[in-house]
Amino acid sequence: MWEYIVVGTCFLILIIIKFYLFKVSYDKKMKYYNDPDEMAIEFYSNMQKQNTIEQITQTLNNIHLLAQRNVQIIVDQFQLGQNDNTLTIISERLRNTSIIIALLKHKYPKELPQKFKQLGQTLYDNFTIFKKLISWCEENLNMIKDSKRKKQTQLDIHLINTIRAYSEYINKELGQYFKPK
Repeated sequence: MWEYIVVGTCFLILIIIKFYLFKVSYDKKMKYYNDPDEMAIEFYSNMQKQNTIEQITQTLNNIHLLAQRNVQIIVDQFQLGQNDNTLTIISERLRNTSIIIALLKHKYPKELPQKFKQLGQTLYDNFTIFKKLISWCEENLNMIKDSKRKKQTQLDIHLINTIRAYSEYINKELGQYFKPK
């Protein structure tokens, strides 16, 4: 009887350690997802230093972690029974745009107004879309919080917060250089 208790306790301790280690590694991966500026700084500095196959492999692994995180959001959606992936697609596109902006800031600091004006004019016919997205997020966040679908609601809230953060970032960075039509 004591043997089962000892084995069970050891097994429980191993599970707790595994979850703790997974959370630590997951948090390290999330820093890339949350802050485009930090990620761009690291990618750009890595690109400048790469001269061995190991360094190039490390950068590719970082890119793979980003892609893996985006795939995980879609997997979570389907596991929770959410078939509509519109929010995920919007979030992904805004994330990519944020990364481009962050990379431009670090690669061309002296030509920033020219690059941002060019980016704003070529990519967006109507720059006010970001302000519309921000206001849409504010309106729908409260409505979704009151919803009865608890599991789906948490994912929607996360995606809406992500969309809002990226929209605010893009609006702040490009808004200085590009005035809406």
